[in-house]
Amino acid sequence: MKLWRKKKEEARASPKEAEREPGLLEKLCSDDKALYEDLSWSMYLDPRGKGTCAEAMKKAEAFEREQKKSEAAREYRQAGALALYEGNVDEVKRAFDKSAELSQRKLPRIREAPDKAVEIARHYYEKELKTRTA
Repeated sequence: MKLWRKKKEEARASPKEAEREPGLLEKLCSDDKALYEDLSWSMYLDPRGKGTCAEAMKKAEAFEREQKKSEAAREYRQAGALALYEGNVDEVKRAFDKSAELSQRKLPRIREAPDKAVEIARHYYEKELKTRTA
């Protein structure tokens, strides 16, 4: 029986399928793979309607006062993501530093170069959000 065998055509992947076109964020990060990985993990595809960085920071601080570390870390990451969208370098650094203190997810490249991260996020959102509303 040939139930488990693939046809010869299906077994071979075409060269076009093997090569993948890099996405917008990957293109913007160009050769900084670490920053691409951190941003792809932390950015919202569409941050509109998610609140503000200041609101998320207040929630995170409240969770931290209540000794709820995982919830606080999550809110600090959200604040950082919103700060990327808002273009606030200082808040990006502050939010992701606090998140790194409370969790295992460190996002080191964003914390090392928050100005570069904000610049890439700005370009990403300018292009990506324009196409989503058009």
